[in-house]
Amino acid sequence: MLASLVGEARRNGLLKVEEAAHLTDVPNVRQQGTRLDDWVTREQAKELLAPRPVTLG
Repeated sequence: MLASLVGEARRNGLLKVEEAAHLTDVPNVRQQGTRLDDWVTREQAKELLAPRPVTLG
């Protein structure tokens, strides 16, 4: 999961190649669990990632 997010960030210009390599080069990380389905829909993901207005108070 982390590797795919880092890869996408790199492809979109949000991370440099070296930064992406450092983030994905973590030794002894074991993947646990089984992915059963998408957790959120595309529209839900867009809503979650949309910028929020800043309010005071």
